[in-house]
Amino acid sequence: MKFPVIFLSILFVLLDATPSNAIKFSIHPRPRAGGLSRRVDMSGGRTALQNSGDTSYYCNISLGGIQHTVIIDTGSSDLWVTKTVTDSKALNVHAEVDYVGGSASDMQRRLHPRN
Repeated sequence: MKFPVIFLSILFVLLDATPSNAIKFSIHPRPRAGGLSRRVDMSGGRTALQNSGDTSYYCNISLGGIQHTVIIDTGSSDLWVTKTVTDSKALNVHAEVDYVGGSASDMQRRLHPRN
């Protein structure tokens, strides 16, 4: 009875150690540039922004064969790209983001993986 328990334990350890297909990035810290120190709050007044650690984290990614340096934003799961990316196709889905001081909108595009 001990053999199956030991065998299963070893099997689970080996399965957990198997490499995954996750994307890996090299992340680099960089001192944050000054300039954004205040923002408009909902009532139209100004409120100070907190500067925590004075550091932003960046990594390089390649989209359509062109390298881009992007900031790591843990508050968002989306990647917004402001330029046209080759090998992308329009989804014909309108996207709009509203900010306190205005909004931004565009048609969404999907990147095609290279084979």
